[in-house]
Amino acid sequence: MVTATFLDRPAPPTVAEEPEPACPTSAENHLIGLQSIYSTADAIMQIFLSLYLFKLGGVASLAIFYCVRYTALTAGFVAVGKLFNLFSTRQFMRAGLLCTAAVYALLIAMGHSAAHWIPLLGVLSGFGVGIYWPGVNVTEYVVTHNKTRNLYFGKLAFLTNVAGAVGPLLAGGIFTAMSMTGTKNSSYYVLFGVLIALLLYAWFHAGSSGEWRGMDYSVHSSLRRPTREWSLVAGQRFFAGLWRTTLGVFSPILLFETLGRELNVSLFATATTVLTAAFAVGAGHLLHRWHRTYLIGVLSAPFGLLAFASNHSWLGLTAYLLLVNAFDVFAVNSACKAGWRAVDRTGLSWQRSYHLVVEMEFWLNAGRVTGFLIVLGLMWAQSDLDAVRSGIIVMAPLALIAGLFLARLERKSPDEIPTTVSG
Repeated sequence: MVTATFLDRPAPPTVAEEPEPACPTSAENHLIGLQSIYSTADAIMQIFLSLYLFKLGGVASLAIFYCVRYTALTAGFVAVGKLFNLFSTRQFMRAGLLCTAAVYALLIAMGHSAAHWIPLLGVLSGFGVGIYWPGVNVTEYVVTHNKTRNLYFGKLAFLTNVAGAVGPLLAGGIFTAMSMTGTKNSSYYVLFGVLIALLLYAWFHAGSSGEWRGMDYSVHSSLRRPTREWSLVAGQRFFAGLWRTTLGVFSPILLFETLGRELNVSLFATATTVLTAAFAVGAGHLLHRWHRTYLIGVLSAPFGLLAFASNHSWLGLTAYLLLVNAFDVFAVNSACKAGWRAVDRTGLSWQRSYHLVVEMEFWLNAGRVTGFLIVLGLMWAQSDLDAVRSGIIVMAPLALIAGLFLARLERKSPDEIPTTVSG
């Protein structure tokens, strides 16, 4: 078990003194393991929670749930900043996992009446995620450094995608088994039970993670005049959250319409994550050597979104598989590193820079909520499925804008880091 009291992050060495890493450290690997377990549950949630809520109340219920969820998620980040002197990263992670598990327990207990409690479930789900991820983010920032991050995010993307491939397969097996026994209507409840088990397993794994506490955070810190770099980070986060999350929530509906049943959606989702994981391995190493390869993801996503929304056939599915998912890991990896690099350049200790993480999360969630509001607006003139298709088409130019913000960030020296850290 790793234990520590985080008083101040030591100053990183100069670029010339920093050794070239060969692989992620043991602390990084432990964090990757936790996120892999979480990703298995998350892969099931992203597909089948969307389908379940869609069957309960249509696209409107789905959009309302996620609007409330991401608003509550932002509130969770702010609450963590206020409470970080009382609780540690480990405690926040474990509390968030229990809170998320409670959502699925309520879905099982409520049954079809859950349709009347969509906002409440959204608040509980969002707050749980909102206190889990700050604990992960603080740990991630402390145990990784600028020179290791491409390797870290490359391995993280690979293993979380592999773990994510297991989730849909497991879900597909459950639906198949329940259909054979004539109890298919109970499949979603069994699936939610599996999610609870996975989250509890992650809770035990988080118990041996590093532990840091202590934060100098004020909401007023986030109201300062942003630097040019932080304006670019905010813009990239906003548009990335807008298109990626909107696609992630609504794509299962189009996949279900094209493929016909939950088992086929599960198999296709597994194929998608396995291919993305394979690309993630290469992306981490290629970006480590030639950082401009992020342009592969930037340029492929808009075309993939247009093809997926416009073609209800294997052509659209192939575009979704390759252009939107597999190639996008180059842009995701680079954007993650760019965000932490911007934090590095402030030269602040972690306690004094948490407001920067809140800002990144705020703009990410603002983009997400905007995406759901766009789909809700389109529903005034279109059917549910047409509104989803039109929403994804609208996301195509917005994905390109997110890529342009990333390109402006990467025009700066990609490995420039401060040589001192102020307290």
